[in-house]
Amino acid sequence: MSTRPEFTSQWRPDDESGTALIKALAELYRNVSAENVRTFANALDTHLGADAARHQVEEYGGGFVTWLSGVADYQRIPQLALPRKLRLYVCPDGREPEVPEKDRPAAWLVLRMQAATQRKLSPPGVAVLDARTVLQLAAPDRRGVATPRSHRTVNLLRAMGRGLRVVDVVGRQPLPDDRSGPAAHPHEEHEDLAWWLDLLGVRYTDAVVDMLLYDTDGHPVALRAALAGLLPDTDRPFELTSEALQEWRADPEAQAAFHDSVVDRSFLGSDREAAAALRAVLLLIRDDPELTLSAEGIASVLGSSAPGAGSPPMELKAALSRVAAAGFLRQEPGDRSYRWNGPGLAALLIGPDPRRVESRLDQDLRELYDRRDRSEESAVLGLLEVRESYTHTAVNRTTGATDAIRRMLEREDLSEQARVEAQGALRALEEGQQAEARARDPQWLYGDLHTKEPLDLRAELQSHCLGLLTEAPANVVVDFLPDTDQEVVVWASHQLLKMAVANLLDNALREIGPEGRIRVTLSLLPRGREGVGGPVARVDIEDSGPGVPENWLPFLNGTVSGPPPVTPKGSGRGVTFARNFIVAHNGTLVFLARSRDLRGAHVRIELPVTETPPQR
Repeated sequence: MSTRPEFTSQWRPDDESGTALIKALAELYRNVSAENVRTFANALDTHLGADAARHQVEEYGGGFVTWLSGVADYQRIPQLALPRKLRLYVCPDGREPEVPEKDRPAAWLVLRMQAATQRKLSPPGVAVLDARTVLQLAAPDRRGVATPRSHRTVNLLRAMGRGLRVVDVVGRQPLPDDRSGPAAHPHEEHEDLAWWLDLLGVRYTDAVVDMLLYDTDGHPVALRAALAGLLPDTDRPFELTSEALQEWRADPEAQAAFHDSVVDRSFLGSDREAAAALRAVLLLIRDDPELTLSAEGIASVLGSSAPGAGSPPMELKAALSRVAAAGFLRQEPGDRSYRWNGPGLAALLIGPDPRRVESRLDQDLRELYDRRDRSEESAVLGLLEVRESYTHTAVNRTTGATDAIRRMLEREDLSEQARVEAQGALRALEEGQQAEARARDPQWLYGDLHTKEPLDLRAELQSHCLGLLTEAPANVVVDFLPDTDQEVVVWASHQLLKMAVANLLDNALREIGPEGRIRVTLSLLPRGREGVGGPVARVDIEDSGPGVPENWLPFLNGTVSGPPPVTPKGSGRGVTFARNFIVAHNGTLVFLARSRDLRGAHVRIELPVTETPPQR
């Protein structure tokens, strides 16, 4: 690597960190070693104004990988979606890095003044840095004065931008406060979008930015989906023009992909009720986006689209509340009508061919009917097993325990804590008696399955945990850790939700044996997994048992078909039942890696939080 003759006068750094950066680059060029990679990464982060802590370096694929913390400066650039620590690959000249995580952004340092060939070879999401870029970062400005550190970060990001994917810059999810609280000022939205395009290496005009904001109504999910469609990660255009925007609008396939992306990212993946409600709204407003909507009018669209007679198996007003929470509809307090938020976004989501929306709605409704059937089948089988397992001895013991707790609650010297625990245990026992009665009465059973109501998930889980303690051995600890003391309302069938949680808790109790710990955590989040959907209740069930082997997880989570490598204990129907019940409530159930603290199994449930629908 040679330098120009005028380097001394034109490029020589005017500060200590710039000088150290050039020295580290020169040493790395002479010898690509772990220590020289560490020194270079430390010098680059220091020059960018980041923490100069000693960098970790690992050998990988014939070269080295380390992590930079000065590239994504969240205080100066809050919209940036890069990770706080960005992987940096350094290889001897002529070698390409092996990128293990294709969905994570990274940088590749090429020890040449120009790296045009390497940029063509680099996979999307891996930005190439050449020696010239590093020298420019260290060089002073035209006056010979060291550049401000904030300018260095921006210049480095601009040099990397065309190698990054759209998702690396704008993120997979809307910012938590994008659609809650006061709306962003149009000037702020314009600046954010212009900043993203600048970082992605795409030229634009103010008119194009305004057109794109109108088309998407500034909706954070829609805006990101539009950018992903207009600026593909491979063969990205150097300029975004109004003509390209018009061609994209008129392309049926591009608009179908945009529609699906917006719907998939706005709701939990299994929330087909909200997706169906949104698509029914779109069909109603396709000729008049300003139309005032009623729940009855939306229900009529759903009823006419349903494959069978009558209303589809969904709670429409609860689903509409989630559509409104996702930023598509607005409803004035005390007003039962709904209105669409922006005409541009309505036109984009409907697309050039409304029949595609009708087709998607038909798929939603068919899936809802299938879910109902699967859920009922699982519930009937589960309750039949409960009925068969009940013996006269168990019934007599339950009755005796119930009477004993009632007598204890009559005591005036009982402490408040003991009274609360006893009341919870009594409730669990009484619910067990009711479940036994329901299991013997098919008519009562089906009535329960079809009845959904607003339930306080916090109280339900607390009752389950207290009930589990009455069944568990003396050396088993059951912890319930809610992160809120407020009600967490979900719209659900009490019986199905109870059976889902009970199946998972019974599995945990069986796995830990005579002693151990079960922990149930309840969290209230503004978004679901990977930032999808509206407010979500997250339930984590962890235990101290042997855990689930990692190679079983794809089979248990349904990402790989067929049985696990080794057949697990039990029939596996409990997990299947639980998943059917949770999916029937528009939620998700996922087995994660081992519990970080308890080292056993870790199951996570997410359910959409729904405000109580207004009474008719």
